[in-house]
Amino acid sequence: MEKLYNNKLLLYIFLLFLLIRFIFIFNFPPFIDESNYIQAGKISLSQESFRFFATDYWGKEALPIWFFGFGGNLTEDPIIGARLLVLFVSSISFFYLFFLTKKILSIQAAFVATFLYAICPGFIIFNSLAQQDSLLLALNIIILYYLFEFKESFRVKDSIIIGILISTLVWIKATSVIILALTSFTFVFFFLTHEKFNLRKIYLLIIPFITLILSIIILTKTTDLSLILEQTSKYSSLKDSNLSLISLWLKNFLFVTLTLMIYLSPLVFFSFIFSLNKLKKRNFFILSLWTIVPLIFFILASNEIKARYFIYSLGAFLPIISYSIYNLIKQRKKYYISALGVLLFLETILLIFNPYLFFSIFPKNSLVEAERDYAYSWPSGYGVKEALNYFKDIRPDKPVFLILHDHPSNLPSSYIMSYYFNREFENTKLIIASFESKENVGSLKNNIKNESGYFISNSIFVPKALKPNLTLIKKFEKQGSEDFTGVYSLKF
Repeated sequence: MEKLYNNKLLLYIFLLFLLIRFIFIFNFPPFIDESNYIQAGKISLSQESFRFFATDYWGKEALPIWFFGFGGNLTEDPIIGARLLVLFVSSISFFYLFFLTKKILSIQAAFVATFLYAICPGFIIFNSLAQQDSLLLALNIIILYYLFEFKESFRVKDSIIIGILISTLVWIKATSVIILALTSFTFVFFFLTHEKFNLRKIYLLIIPFITLILSIIILTKTTDLSLILEQTSKYSSLKDSNLSLISLWLKNFLFVTLTLMIYLSPLVFFSFIFSLNKLKKRNFFILSLWTIVPLIFFILASNEIKARYFIYSLGAFLPIISYSIYNLIKQRKKYYISALGVLLFLETILLIFNPYLFFSIFPKNSLVEAERDYAYSWPSGYGVKEALNYFKDIRPDKPVFLILHDHPSNLPSSYIMSYYFNREFENTKLIIASFESKENVGSLKNNIKNESGYFISNSIFVPKALKPNLTLIKKFEKQGSEDFTGVYSLKF
């Protein structure tokens, strides 16, 4: 009976996990990174010669770009398909989190951990968006599970799985080197301190590293790593900063603290303080290491820090705070738990039904202002889908040109390009190019001649050379932002 109850409770929490994310995925607007990755992914998958397009042009790792491109091909709206594929991976991590927490703490703490995973705003966002960091969050939890499984079993199977997982990491994001270092330390630590430790079983230790080395060799043979390292170095605090290192580190520390308090809610953030002395020492040490080391790394090494860079570290943080919260429940801290539940519920409702209001929690002109970009300013895609639908409604029956300005920050161009990619739509001829120069505008004029033309762009990125030929027909505005997505008629 108890097992049946536990299974039902886990199922209900998982259904809540899915429901919240489905609402978020279908209602939240495209984000600039998602749109660019999906566009690059579709291009990469279209021809073998473009397979490493994202690396060659942007210095981005190829695997997640292929993943998002594949997801973008699954549905008419490419953003939805890519997000659903991310949600599939995140759903797997949901169950791994449950079994990880159950294994090292208790089943009660496991239910709390999965409930927090389901309802905390930070996890809702990064379980859903088509970004590399969403994949790192899921993989981080899965790797931790197999490390603790190896600690108990000392089996070849777990050693092989760990090797495959860490070999995948190097294809996702350069900063996953932190997870690689933590995995290596933890794996060696568990091997050397295991009660069955025997040098004749050294092969258990070697298997993951052989797999990792083979993966790195393949990566270096197929990818120009210097491009990836150059792109990653742009975010280093050792260059291009107007602040002293101490000032920058303090700024980053405050950013990490404030964003975690908002994305987790303040009461969740501070819950781990309670009952720490009741955690098993070795498990607590490992989980703390996996939480703190990435945070310290990004505080010390980031010139431009964002919450998504370090969100994966919270996979290890969840068992800690879940155990603490469970202890508070046992101690009947009713007011604290009630306040925690109400605050989390309100934040979640705000996020999925009114993202504008949720992201307004990050104040303007503050240390955490960058997190507002998901709903405000040019990185947010409010109005982009509406502009495309408006164009499809007003386009005439005869063939018409749809012109897009190719700019990496112009979200309408990358979204619409990925939407139309490899599809045939009647009466729409797509042209995407950079129109910063008069020469390119002249080429456009020769291409479309006297035919009808429309232009869709973020207002910030309308090229000056093309402005004299554009007439704004319809604009789709964002709350609290001066930029908008515009649909223009084009006439020479």
